Amino acid sequence: MAGRTANEINLSNLCGDAGVTHPTLRGALFENWVVSEVLKWRLHRGLPQRMFHLRHAKGLEIDLVVEEGNRLTAT
Repeated sequence: MAGRTANEINLSNLCGDAGVTHPTLRGALFENWVVSEVLKWRLHRGLPQRMFHLRHAKGLEIDLVVEEGNRLTAT
């Protein structure tokens, strides 16, 4: 399951390849670690979570969008 982090879930394919490693596994795990660290930072300061992931139908992706009032920060 850790190898599926930062990926969209297709439950019909999940059980069939649970043991397969993927070459971009480190990248997905790193992205997940960064998001969890930002979330912890915000929660420890009493800030609302207001964090999102954005993926366009054509494959363009923003890993983390943080909403601060009327301002968005994308990483």
